[in-house]
Amino acid sequence: MVEESFQRIGKLDVDVGWADDADFRLGYRTRATFQHRDGAWGFFESGSHTVVDIPACPLLHPKLNAAFELLRGSRANQSVEITVNPEGDEVLVWTSKADAKLETLFPMYNAAGSGTKRHRFMFDGIPVVNGLFSQSSLVLNRVLRREVERQIGEPASLLDLYSGTGNLSLKYAESCRVVGIDHSGPAIMAAHALERGEYQVGDETRFSELILQEPWDVIVLDPPRTGAKRLLKALGKAKANRIVYVSCDPATLARDAGQLAKTGWKLREAVAVDLFPHTVHIETVCRFER
Repeated sequence: MVEESFQRIGKLDVDVGWADDADFRLGYRTRATFQHRDGAWGFFESGSHTVVDIPACPLLHPKLNAAFELLRGSRANQSVEITVNPEGDEVLVWTSKADAKLETLFPMYNAAGSGTKRHRFMFDGIPVVNGLFSQSSLVLNRVLRREVERQIGEPASLLDLYSGTGNLSLKYAESCRVVGIDHSGPAIMAAHALERGEYQVGDETRFSELILQEPWDVIVLDPPRTGAKRLLKALGKAKANRIVYVSCDPATLARDAGQLAKTGWKLREAVAVDLFPHTVHIETVCRFER
């Protein structure tokens, strides 16, 4: 699927590698959003808003299934996001509207707009914050990070675009200059609170300014599914030695890779990372060099 997208959309012939963790084919998800409708608890049926009622899911970590079982008995009447620490006791619960029942059941509960401090826990040195993006599997995120770190190497300076809470860059802040930027104020606050690296809030205009600000050793980016189209002009002019691009969508990745190739960037390596076993979804890590 990834190779075909590179060929068809990006006009690039690429041999794509593979990375996974055979120990986590099941029970790997540590975060999920559970839907509730007409008395049913579970997930939306593909292509619809019909909720498929399930007692548990084999892809969920046992601690997440246990939290879901508790949720099913709560009589809550809205979608609920739950994130568990697979190596600790923390259970983060997030909803769009306040729910007193959930607040009683789950000590680490937050509702959007409540004004209360978001609950969080640390995992592998990264803050996992209630209501903010994190990979759906904290255990398989280790596979992703290992692959990204292999492609980054030992940088002298690092610019992290769409940094979130610093998942791909906080590690390097102890050994080199790291600047991270993201749209999300709460995510940047969580990264900044660790007092490692320089993390700031900004949009793609500011992203582009930072890209051109100095000759970065490495630029790493992990954009949303829509890709990094708005950054391609700046990336094409960047004086960086290396770009490491992480993508959850082969089509937009191939589009952007094709455009980067037209500005002199060469795709040296691409690796598909199986973050979502038993699904059609895939994460891809690419390294570009001049």
